[in-house]
Amino acid sequence: MPQQQQQQQQQQQQQEQQKGGEKEEETKKQEAAGWGQQLSIHLKNIKRTGKSWLLAKATEIQTKEEKERKQHAASSLLLLKLVDALRQRWLAFSAQLKAEEVQQLLREIGISLPQQQQQQQQQQQQQQQQMLLLVQHADEALGYHLEVEAPGLLLAVVSLAAQRADTMTVSKQQQQQQQQQQQKEQQQQQEQQ
Repeated sequence: MPQQQQQQQQQQQQQEQQKGGEKEEETKKQEAAGWGQQLSIHLKNIKRTGKSWLLAKATEIQTKEEKERKQHAASSLLLLKLVDALRQRWLAFSAQLKAEEVQQLLREIGISLPQQQQQQQQQQQQQQQQMLLLVQHADEALGYHLEVEAPGLLLAVVSLAAQRADTMTVSKQQQQQQQQQQQKEQQQQQEQQ
């Protein structure tokens, strides 16, 4: 008997816990449904500009959800699915964003704070300094290559041209033009003398 009473008490406790869990789930669903309804109204009121990837995806998901709604599914559940899909897509999308892109998105939606603007200016200054350093390094590297490697490169081209006649060939028209210019120059020099 005592074992049966303990089992009954345990079963009652489990049932109470399940009821409590169900109540919590229902309240969460109701809260999410309210937020989901606001989101769906917001999405319907936004004009499509073609610029927002997230908005395009949201409307795509919304049309899919509307098709499912025609199959007599609960609207709050559909909105929860919509919100969850949007959250997942946003997380996947935002994980790929750079800091500058995040700042730009924040500015577009009006959440840019003065502190964020100062940080952005400092970051831009750092990027400009880094770019200047990079340009200086590139100048130094090019200067080094021009001083050290250019003579060797010219020598290699000349030696290749000596080995293969077609390396530095000039078209017949260009040869004729060069010969004509040389003849004109010679005539001018003779006339001057």
